[in-house]
Amino acid sequence: MSHRKFDYFLFDNFDAAAVRAVDNPRSYLNKSADGILSDVVNAGSLGCSYNEMCNQYTIQQINDLIHIGLLRVENDMLLLDSTVIVREDIQSIEECLTTEISHLANRLCEKKSELYTCVRSVENGFDEKTNLYHLLCGAIFDGSFFDYLSDYQTLATSRLHPAGIDYIITVYEKCPKLDSFSHHLLCSYNRFSDGKRALQSFGDANGNRIDFYRFYCQKLLGAVPPALKYIEEIWDSLICDNDRMHILNALQIFDETESCDENCMRLFEAFGYVSDGKYVVPVFHQSAKSVVEKLTRIVIDCIGTDMGKLLSDSPIMFQLHCRQHGVSKEEAANEVYHILFGMLNEELVSRGIVQKPNFIDGEGRYLKSIELYTS
Repeated sequence: MSHRKFDYFLFDNFDAAAVRAVDNPRSYLNKSADGILSDVVNAGSLGCSYNEMCNQYTIQQINDLIHIGLLRVENDMLLLDSTVIVREDIQSIEECLTTEISHLANRLCEKKSELYTCVRSVENGFDEKTNLYHLLCGAIFDGSFFDYLSDYQTLATSRLHPAGIDYIITVYEKCPKLDSFSHHLLCSYNRFSDGKRALQSFGDANGNRIDFYRFYCQKLLGAVPPALKYIEEIWDSLICDNDRMHILNALQIFDETESCDENCMRLFEAFGYVSDGKYVVPVFHQSAKSVVEKLTRIVIDCIGTDMGKLLSDSPIMFQLHCRQHGVSKEEAANEVYHILFGMLNEELVSRGIVQKPNFIDGEGRYLKSIELYTS
């Protein structure tokens, strides 16, 4: 059997700074898990013998992956317990979803004038296509519309683990065809946020973005790349008990006074949110929340029912390899939805409905923005 390699992702609802390293799934979701996961995938729907796997690797390695919810034991067999997309899935994904994406895009294009009229009320110095990229492709498809589908139990957005932290694991096998497909989907939201204020970026996964959220995760794991050591030096000069709160407070002060903590300003500039003391990305204040609400209603009325049916009844929901291991249909639907709205966003970009994101070599395609809400 071939040895597979994987990319690991989290749909997380926890503050990594408040979680013990032994409970943080990011401590284990790396290449050290590849061999074990490869064996479980290659074994097919019956899984692997738990005891044999413990002998082949170590009990600690196996139990760590069970502890974080990547794997589970059932009748002494080791099975997948999270969504794992493998090379065998790509044909089914493309066959089942490509035609549907065109249909969904057609429906949204019929609402183009309504969408633009709605988003023009955002006065932040950026045009409707740019603001629609952030609000529709990001805040709605990876936010409020997610909540709509979750309310109808079409998909899961939460999974509480024994350690008391909330996240869903998604894994993609590394192979040329699957990489080309998954890494180029516009469905990746990085948000350095306290729930009201956010320094964020939205785009694909075709590289390593230089943004607050990704750097923060790297910092907590002690894995800051050498190329970002200059940013780490600035970050380490912050004098505070809570880095996230300190930085977001400084952002709020800058928004109100055009001045803030010098080191925070250096970070805003280093990450590309501010230049020469001015914002260079869209900023969405409290009034934008009502715009998101209106846009959400338009989208739900337009494609809500169709999207719900797709996630419930599409053959892909039964054909994925991980579903044969008994992985939750609702958790698998979380990733299928990411694929769907990522493909849909690509279609909206190609049709010129929303702004085309910038490509940065080594980082992929994405655009940055800021949220400053009061509630």
